[in-house]
Amino acid sequence: MEQSETPSTPPPPASLLQLAHGTLYTQLLCVAAQLGLAERLAQDGPINANQLALQVGTHTLILERILRALVSMNVCDELDGDRFQLTKLGEYLRPNHPDSVEARVLFNAQVLSRSWSELIETVRTGEGGGTRRVLGMPLFEYLAKDRMPPRCLTEQWQVKRTTGIAQQPRLTTLGNSRR
Repeated sequence: MEQSETPSTPPPPASLLQLAHGTLYTQLLCVAAQLGLAERLAQDGPINANQLALQVGTHTLILERILRALVSMNVCDELDGDRFQLTKLGEYLRPNHPDSVEARVLFNAQVLSRSWSELIETVRTGEGGGTRRVLGMPLFEYLAKDRMPPRCLTEQWQVKRTTGIAQQPRLTTLGNSRR
């Protein structure tokens, strides 16, 4: 009698591959935030992809794939094979949630991820400037020009100002460091 075993943890290559898909997860969360999916699912869910696509102005089959990817990330649940509802984790993508991370998701996906794509050049040359190469100017100059939605510039740092506790990653510059 053969007994099938289910590993309790994924094999090491699977864990590395999951980490390698980080950019995909970031972009999926960004799309969800840009389309307001968390808010729609909270207000109208459970809802099928076709109805949701009509509300947010997207292609139904592609939106259904996005929703299923968000299911795999525990942002929403799929019910009866075609309806979706927001999970407790997904609540944090709602813009009016008291602990919303929506602004940070947008900032990370729309600005920082683009800059990190230049990391290899910084490592090779020792010169910073991934942000400069991607955005055409240093990050803080870019932010000063208010190119992100204002809430991205204000809300994401509000927790530290009001509580003294930093709950977001620290912006790090690589290269051109003064010793």
